[in-house]
Amino acid sequence: MLKIFYRKVLTFIFLLVYKKPNFTKKINIKNYSKKIIKLNAINYYTYMIKNGRLYTDNDKNTAYITRDNKLLECSYQFKSFKNSLSSYNGNLKDNLVLREGTPRFLKKRSINILSLLSGGASRVNFSHWFLDVLPRIFLFKKTFKKERIDKVLVPSIKYRYQLESLKLLGYNIKKIISADKIRHLKANKIFATSHPSNFRPMSVPIWNINFIRNSYIKFRKKSGPNFKKIYIERDNFDLSDNENLEKFKRYRAIVNNNEVKEFLISKGFKVIRPEKYSFKDQISLYYNAKIIFGLFGAAMYLISLCKKNTNIIEVRPKKASNEFKRISKFCKLNHHQINIKPIIDPGVYTQQGLLNCPIKDIEIILKKINY
Repeated sequence: MLKIFYRKVLTFIFLLVYKKPNFTKKINIKNYSKKIIKLNAINYYTYMIKNGRLYTDNDKNTAYITRDNKLLECSYQFKSFKNSLSSYNGNLKDNLVLREGTPRFLKKRSINILSLLSGGASRVNFSHWFLDVLPRIFLFKKTFKKERIDKVLVPSIKYRYQLESLKLLGYNIKKIISADKIRHLKANKIFATSHPSNFRPMSVPIWNINFIRNSYIKFRKKSGPNFKKIYIERDNFDLSDNENLEKFKRYRAIVNNNEVKEFLISKGFKVIRPEKYSFKDQISLYYNAKIIFGLFGAAMYLISLCKKNTNIIEVRPKKASNEFKRISKFCKLNHHQINIKPIIDPGVYTQQGLLNCPIKDIEIILKKINY
């Protein structure tokens, strides 16, 4: 109760300092500009806000605000589907700032900023970083080629891959601002883009994948890791309490992981955990591999850096989405799926599930591809 009271008091004080933004469809074009770009028959947009503000909770809401305090359409406000881990972009009228204002101290910068904020899982999830965050750079460069960027605002730089991937694109630590530390800022120009996958990462467009491939494959290391067969192992939680697996039904894991691992090792597979490697080494790992075995999840995203005809074996909950199969199609990979019904029904959480992966199903695929 005390925490809620404190939040209300804080919100009230900040409303006295910074006026609550307004929602209107009539925006003075002197305060911002909007450009359109068509890629794969889909329209995307880029925006330049002059002397405007940006406010974010670095989760579900980000607001782009003009200098005359109008909320812009490039803002987003995620809403969760009922009983689901998935979310969607709600109506602009639902943006948090229209209710609570901008309850953070304003940082003023006389610079140009490119915002790569994407909300949701993009702050902590490997695949969303590459699907939702970085491709915004491509959209910006396509439409504002002559504009100077002094700083790039990103959801986070907490994880090693975030800084390393930005550095390879030419952004060193001095040019990066993290929304973990700055939530409310004003700048000479703030650049923003529409969502690179139109808020549907499972329908990632081919230009998005090509941007990542063209940006990173060239950085593979000649002396980097070179394993022809790799098993991408996830961090497995303790499933020793087999009599109470119900409490884990919303997790995603291979419950017979030790058995699967031993079998794959006997077939010459190298077991790896990508997060233990530098991002440059991860590029080499995926590019050099001829067979990649892994569970549906974020670490599978880097199959987008594989060579043509690489064999991908994906273990997945039967009702999970097909974004990795889609990526394989774009990259001309040979994609094989082992679709498994979870041993305990995860309900509406269809991306999740405790999976018992039959060794015979793996054997069938390996025989099919002559390995």
